[in-house]
Amino acid sequence: MVIYEICSIVPTYFRIIIHGWTGSYLTKPNNELRRAYLAQEDHNIISVDWSTYAVLSYISSRAKVPIVSEDIANLLDFLHEQFNLSFDKVVVVGHSLGAHVAGYCGKIVKRGKIAGIVGLDPASPLYSYNDASTRLCTNDAKFVLSIQTNRSLKGFQQPIGSAAFYPNWGLKQPGCGVDLTGTCSHGRSITLYAKV
Repeated sequence: MVIYEICSIVPTYFRIIIHGWTGSYLTKPNNELRRAYLAQEDHNIISVDWSTYAVLSYISSRAKVPIVSEDIANLLDFLHEQFNLSFDKVVVVGHSLGAHVAGYCGKIVKRGKIAGIVGLDPASPLYSYNDASTRLCTNDAKFVLSIQTNRSLKGFQQPIGSAAFYPNWGLKQPGCGVDLTGTCSHGRSITLYAKV
């Protein structure tokens, strides 16, 4: 079951935030990005909680990506049909495995094309760069941005999206110390995006 938390009821911009593996709507990237967005101007913000699936093994969570994506796409189609939501105001932001949830949602939404998707260090395990049908890719929205901060372990080496940024060459991020698993560098994409 996917749960949505709506944080604002002002129809200016519409943002959907999707956590990654082992996360929830209470963990990164939600708190940082909600604060950053609401500090700029009024936004409708939905934090997707797919923690029921995200707490499973990585392989099982990866298998649930299309299911979660379909729920979000159905919600966007419903809001467009019932409340005239303009897809030109929709940006979907996903971290790690959540970036692929965002991408798959963009592929299957039926009522239009999402304005933007932001992939925060999209996860590379169990994804093939050569198979864009299952991963975040350029065609999933009008504009796809990726911030790739851990291309040596958890993220993709190759650029994903219309524009790809590689802070510190996408390798070990400053302040992460001995980051053997790459978790700190992988999460740094969230902090960098929130500060933009």
